[in-house]
Amino acid sequence: MELKDYLRFVGRWWWLMGLTAAAAATLAFAITSRETPIYAATTKLLVNQNQGQFAQPKTTFDELRVRERLAQTYIELLRSRPVMERAIADLNLNMRPRTLAGKIDAEAVGGTELILVTVHDPDPRRAETMANAVVVAFQALERDLLANPFASESSLVVVELALATISPVSPNIPRTLIIALVLGLFIAMLIGFLRDFFDDTMSGGGDMQRRTGYLPAATVGNIGGPSKLITSRDPYHATSESYRMLRMHLDAFPSERALQTIVITSPNPRDGKSTTAANLAIAMAQTGRSVILVDADLREPTLHKLFGQENTSGVCNLLVQGGACSSLATYLRPTQIDRLRLLPAGVVNFHPAQLLGSEPLVALVDALKAEADLIIFDTPALLS
Repeated sequence: MELKDYLRFVGRWWWLMGLTAAAAATLAFAITSRETPIYAATTKLLVNQNQGQFAQPKTTFDELRVRERLAQTYIELLRSRPVMERAIADLNLNMRPRTLAGKIDAEAVGGTELILVTVHDPDPRRAETMANAVVVAFQALERDLLANPFASESSLVVVELALATISPVSPNIPRTLIIALVLGLFIAMLIGFLRDFFDDTMSGGGDMQRRTGYLPAATVGNIGGPSKLITSRDPYHATSESYRMLRMHLDAFPSERALQTIVITSPNPRDGKSTTAANLAIAMAQTGRSVILVDADLREPTLHKLFGQENTSGVCNLLVQGGACSSLATYLRPTQIDRLRLLPAGVVNFHPAQLLGSEPLVALVDALKAEADLIIFDTPALLS
């Protein structure tokens, strides 16, 4: 896909993207605003190098790996069940060890012997108390945990006592809203992509070329103004030029004999087929050819309105009379366009499908061919 295709996609689905993003952000704000604020209290600890093998620190790669492993060992011991039980007992908390452990995050600071212990809790003061109590509990149980009854001092030194954050760390409303907006846009784009992928309609020449591999003979936009007959009303308009371009392609149609009959239809009603048939007929007549425009849309005849004619008689009357080729000239209505005549649909007294599927239609078409150089039929929409 080219850049213009992406821009066309955004231009077609911008309303869905905006609506979905706004809905996602509103829902996210409603949920996060009801969540209980959570505060964090962090204490900083230093691994005491005067204990054990770290009395004489070295700079070898192996020693650095040992230090990292030792830090990870202390992190696991800090969140162990004996330490949690001791801290709960010291603070007289109504809490299970697993619950307290779930409130604690511990991590080693890379390249150092420092460990950060963070406790999350809705009460900032209690978060500070629990963070400090966990360190005290570890120091009290350290000899048993490390199986070193001869240690004279703790392996962990408190560098900074726990201090709670001023603002809650959760929920983070701005971050949540941004994520919701992005997620809403993604969902809207996914819906739009799936809709376009399974949609078999064509909205322009680009769609036609992608789906069929062929370019349209002409592209005509909406026609404004008091009259839809723009080819006659404003011959120099861009839309009039589009109809002349369509005429040029039809004239260049590869065929062993000259094109004499053209059927105009559309997928759905009110797609503009009658307007196209009328303007194409005018464009053809402007070249000096004798043209007959036939309104074969017997259910919803429209051409007589475009040319300001009555629909008292026409195709239906001729078909009921068996083709009535001898009286054809009396039903052809002259128009304000030279060499262009109109055959209205007439009043329908029978089922339209029976009339159009009858043998007299063949005779009527042959008679029309004898009357003009080109016959253009405006027919019903295919999908209706």
